[in-house]
Amino acid sequence: MTSGVTRVSTDSVAHVTTEATCPLCAIVLSLDDEKPRTGTVRWELLPGFRFSVGKAVSFECPNGHTSVHDPDILKAFHSRRF
Repeated sequence: MTSGVTRVSTDSVAHVTTEATCPLCAIVLSLDDEKPRTGTVRWELLPGFRFSVGKAVSFECPNGHTSVHDPDILKAFHSRRF
């Protein structure tokens, strides 16, 4: 469901952004609706692993669905390797 990495920050805590299908749009919008169904997930890279593991820390969709208004939306994005 997610595409490739779009950006990696150089902060002390590394973050990565990816595009992903919005779980709310997938449920709410009808199949013939032409609104975009993808949003931006921001991942925090967790230290201490041989490979980079990311935890979703925010989500924003162009249709107004955000993790700011609905923090439970982040449960749809499980930790993943980068």
